[in-house]
Amino acid sequence: MSSRPSAELIVTSPGSTARFDGERLWIERERTRWTVPLQAIDSVRLTKEGSQVSITLTGHGREADHGLAAPVSIPSSDPYAAEVFSRGLRRALAEREPADDGHALVTREALPRRPARFTATQRWSAALVTGWLAVLVVVGLVSRAPAAMLSGLLLVVAWTMPLGTGVLVNSVRHRIRPARVLRRRGLTVPGRMTGQAVRKHKDSRQSYPLLAFTTVDGTPFQDIRSVVSVHAPSDDEQAIRGAVDVTYDPENPALAACGRTVSHAGWTAALTVFGAVLTVFSVVVVGVLLTR
Repeated sequence: MSSRPSAELIVTSPGSTARFDGERLWIERERTRWTVPLQAIDSVRLTKEGSQVSITLTGHGREADHGLAAPVSIPSSDPYAAEVFSRGLRRALAEREPADDGHALVTREALPRRPARFTATQRWSAALVTGWLAVLVVVGLVSRAPAAMLSGLLLVVAWTMPLGTGVLVNSVRHRIRPARVLRRRGLTVPGRMTGQAVRKHKDSRQSYPLLAFTTVDGTPFQDIRSVVSVHAPSDDEQAIRGAVDVTYDPENPALAACGRTVSHAGWTAALTVFGAVLTVFSVVVVGVLLTR
């Protein structure tokens, strides 16, 4: 039986990505990529409660020769993905004769600089601060409003409460919850975008890639709609096609996504905060009326 996995194995964490295709291991950190042939690896084990893969190279090379610490540590944001990754490496190692000096086989190369991005924490922080400021302004205005105006606000609340609650529930159900599932137990494999499903609403537009990929156990899937949207400037089907890493839920492979995008994260934060602000506004108005 071949030691080659059914699909390229990938584990990611903030600032680090590791890939294994059955023959070699690639490790990317910041602006550096290391290539480690399979025969350079002596052993593989899981550490830190299964969230980190530790690899020992053969021989007695020095860390300065290639820049990787010994043993080589590969962190993962998902313990299950780390387990599958280490299992695939061990299975491949069982059928491969190790080299005498694996350190000498490791190569490294510099990667081009990538444009700076706002982190997910920074985006959510900005959205939450904006939302809470809006809530404070609303509370201040409502608490000082005359009784006649508050009575008129009941008509507004009859519209804002269901709208705000609906937007908030929809954002949690279709955006936040799938992202949490994929972050907690998702596996990442190479795939490709085969087309797009476009949602239009007035002047806004969201495009969801259709994904084709093969799971770790060798099952192929076609035209799976990504739960993460991308920015597509035109109606051209060729606008989003090509190779992409796909993260899928092994318990439900129809739940899959391409990589995180700024547009999707921005829409998620904006819709969540918008729904929460409308809901809080409605509750505040009703509360003030009940206490007067």
